[in-house]
Amino acid sequence: MDIFPGRFTRVPDGPLLAASIFNTAELNYRELAKWNLNSSVLGFHEDVLVEKTKSVMSASSKSTKISETATVRANRRRPTYSAKLLKAVSDEESVESSSDTDEETATAKDIRLNKILQYRKSLTKIVKVKTAIFHEKVRVTCSKDGKCIEWYKVKASEDDENKRQLIGTLPVSKITNFKTKVDNLRYLEITAGNNSYLFMFKTRDEREQWQCEFDSFIRFMKMI
Repeated sequence: MDIFPGRFTRVPDGPLLAASIFNTAELNYRELAKWNLNSSVLGFHEDVLVEKTKSVMSASSKSTKISETATVRANRRRPTYSAKLLKAVSDEESVESSSDTDEETATAKDIRLNKILQYRKSLTKIVKVKTAIFHEKVRVTCSKDGKCIEWYKVKASEDDENKRQLIGTLPVSKITNFKTKVDNLRYLEITAGNNSYLFMFKTRDEREQWQCEFDSFIRFMKMI
């Protein structure tokens, strides 16, 4: 008695396989696969089962590759935008760039003006200035734009800067040299071309302090 119902039972000297498996190709492949038979048993010139398996796997592989290729192409495709949107974005970036440049320019200008204002305060000093045709006590300072050394008449009542009387200027760009007088350390001689200006301070310390600020001021103006 067969303990496995539905299973083909081979009689002595009978066929190895049931004849019903050859009714359809699917039954043929399925049964042959169970028995793990190849072309050498069936007398075929090529392995039908292997070829069928390869064709199924090849078709599945091709389908997967086509799907992956389509996905890659879709990812590579750049998004498209309308001309109006692109122009709006470009204009906005241009405005932001221009605004940043203006802010940087304004900031640099403010820093420069503030620095000149500091020099204007530190260089303001009452000294005697002597030239070939001029010798007088004056209030010396630098101009608001930093391009000149200026001196004004000294009057006790003239605390207002706008009321001061300008009596002499020395362009910073024309200054070629400045040094302390060897015979008198209270004096500072400034040379501009063929002209020389002698600045006479009350003390040596006063001259040294002013000369230090003056040297820093000249270096700063040469950089801008």
